[in-house]
This record gives sequence, C-alpha cells and structure tokens, in this order.
Amino acid sequence: LIDAVRTSAFDYLQKPYLPEELSFIINRLITGNGFKDNFRHSFQQFVKKDNQFAIQSITGLMFVRCEEVVLFQYLRDQRCWSMRQINNTTYKLRTNIGAKELLALSDSFVQINQQCIINSNYLFSIENKTLRCILCPPFSDIGEVVSSRYYKKIKDNLSIL
Repeated sequence: LIDAVRTSAFDYLQKPYLPEELSFIINRLITGNGFKDNFRHSFQQFVKKDNQFAIQSITGLMFVRCEEVVLFQYLRDQRCWSMRQINNTTYKLRTNIGAKELLALSDSFVQINQQCIINSNYLFSIENKTLRCILCPPFSDIGEVVSSRYYKKIKDNLSIL
C-alpha cells in the first residue's frame, strides 16, 4: 500500500481481491468517475515543475518551459497562433487554442495587441509615443506595437513609479 501511495496510484487492489472490488475499479475506470480529474491534477502538477506547460502544436504535444517562449503571434491568414521560442524556431499551434488559453499558461505572458502575446520577462521597455515594445537582446529586432487598449491594461497591472 505504501508503494502505491508513493507512486500516486489512482487505485489499489489488495490480494487476494474480492470480485466486487475488481468490478468496482474497472467500472470506475470505464465511466471515468474521478479518474480523469485525478489524472488531470497529477499531470498538471508534473507539468508545473520548472514553470513548464504542455501545448498542442499542429505536429504534436510539446512540453515547453516559459522562459523558452519569446512571444505568440496570431496568423490571420491561417487562423491560428504561432509560438516563437528563444532559439528563433516557430511552431504553429492548433486552431482551437485562443488567447485566453495562452495567457493562462503563465503570469509572464502579456497580450499587447489582438495579434501578439509577449513574454514580459523579455520586455525591456515600451516607447511613450509610438508604444513600440523593445525586447531584450537578442530579440530587439522584434518591433511589435502595443495597442492603446492593451497599454492601459498593462499599466493598470504594473507598479509604476
């Protein structure tokens, strides 16, 4: 029993087992009562280590650390978001992923306009007049502009001196 608890077992069946116990466990597994929630919770705990998350790209499930992501850009013509990583690789994400889901992945992700979510850890400044984002090197070539609507939200969420 102790080994089962240490390995985060969802069910434990002692030997010799009663047929009713086995039937109950199998039935619960088939109907999904409790199993999906327990699995989801355990998986989320696994993924939260090292500020990591799982995301579905068009090629498969990816496990990514937040600091590996520079920004997400919405590709209007393809109607999906893309994820740009610090090594300049870009991955197209599944079309069912929206801005709300991306923002929920980390507090570091901030939406700056309708088509762009940046990792605030790489944000150096926002110019006053142009509202152009200046990112830390080597990402200073990215010239995204904050919309006035999102700029107000960003300022409201920051402690500004």
